[in-house]
Amino acid sequence: MDASAYRKMQDESVRLIDADDYEAAAPLAKKSLAAAKKLFGDAHFETADCLSNLGTIERLTGKWKKAVATLEKAAAIYEALGPEKREDLARAWSDIANVLVTRGDYARAKPVAARAVAEYRSAGVQSEDYAIALSDLARCHFDEARWQDAVTLYEESAALGAEMHEQLFDSKSRLGVAIMNEDIERARRLFDEALVLSEKLSPSQRVTALLNVAACATMSDRAEDGEKPAQEALDLARRIESKPDLAAALFRRADVHVCLDEETRAVPLLERAVELQKKAKDEPTWLEYVRLLGVALNRAGLHRRAAHWLARAHPVAERRAAEDPEMLDDVECELVDALYEDDQPARAKPYAEARVERLGRDQPGSTIHVNAVERLALVLDEIDEEKDAARDLYLRVIQLREKA
Repeated sequence: MDASAYRKMQDESVRLIDADDYEAAAPLAKKSLAAAKKLFGDAHFETADCLSNLGTIERLTGKWKKAVATLEKAAAIYEALGPEKREDLARAWSDIANVLVTRGDYARAKPVAARAVAEYRSAGVQSEDYAIALSDLARCHFDEARWQDAVTLYEESAALGAEMHEQLFDSKSRLGVAIMNEDIERARRLFDEALVLSEKLSPSQRVTALLNVAACATMSDRAEDGEKPAQEALDLARRIESKPDLAAALFRRADVHVCLDEETRAVPLLERAVELQKKAKDEPTWLEYVRLLGVALNRAGLHRRAAHWLARAHPVAERRAAEDPEMLDDVECELVDALYEDDQPARAKPYAEARVERLGRDQPGSTIHVNAVERLALVLDEIDEEKDAARDLYLRVIQLREKA
């Protein structure tokens, strides 16, 4: 086969690839590769181009292992040819990374995608292929929970014209949640940006965006700013009949009510949210819902109902104490208050004692420890045979506070 016949066959295989006719393109791509090796040798860019075309067909027809091996051969040739083939080298690495990302093998994909991005940047290329490489590297960072890195790369990819609405939404939402406690204002900006993106996404993602905005408002003591997004999220969740979304929206709407001292309005919403979340079998979220329900009930003076729910949650919180010690303390604190205020000091006593013992071990002399000792003293003071012990604890509280 002469060079003219080779060129005609190679061009036809490329045309068929562009037309998505991979079945017809595959035999021509293989023949073109064999011809290129005979005409130009194993190290020529024509041979690399044929390997790249064949790898593309294998990649797009699900032959993952073959595609990676073929594309690696193409990349090796392009790399040996030097800077003038840098964009072709970048594309080969990018295609390999895309195969691995599509297969969910992010650990292997990450260094390959990073190599592709570096080569595209060195070549000064601003193209759709570069955008794909950026998004694949971003997906690898997303898998590692490196939300900031993912956001940066997805934004760069979007600036090149790629449709990154969902990826940016997920990354900005996750980053906002991750930094809420440290940088509430930046989290607010991220949630506002995610809210805009959600206009082009599913109703469920819109609910998530609205709830994040509302959560940010309550955390920054601006609960009134959370009323509108929380109510909008609740209305939307009811319309789409999604139980997880409805549970989350009920909880957040109730949270806004609690922050605005509207506990009686929060209680029915929280009871429904707790019911829905229990069926979802997500213990951490269920515990958070019950904790807030206990707070709302206690503040509303409904201490017996608060004790009922918190007593159910306490064994779960205790079992998960190693993972979330703060949740155990929150549940135990509210439970002690509920039982004490409901004139059940004998039931409150073991919980109050356990809390004092744990805090005395983990946070001795801290404000929370001293307050827990004082609460135990109040509980014991309501039990006739424990009044002497209560008096000793009152003295201990005074000593601890004087020392502090």
